[in-house]
Amino acid sequence: MDKATERLTIWIGEDLKVDLMHLAAGADRPLGEYIRHVLLCHAYGYRAMQAAGCEAAKSGDERR
Repeated sequence: MDKATERLTIWIGEDLKVDLMHLAAGADRPLGEYIRHVLLCHAYGYRAMQAAGCEAAKSGDERR
């Protein structure tokens, strides 16, 4: 994994922040590390689904 050297600022609602903090605590990770983990899983997991020709990746939404 690349060293985390880039800063990304996002604006989110308080409810989402609190929910993410609870999820991070449940995973025993700091909030920033947890969000980085979620983004990595989403970005690279989605790319792997596309490479495998997964229908969910083609539609852009696993729940469809």
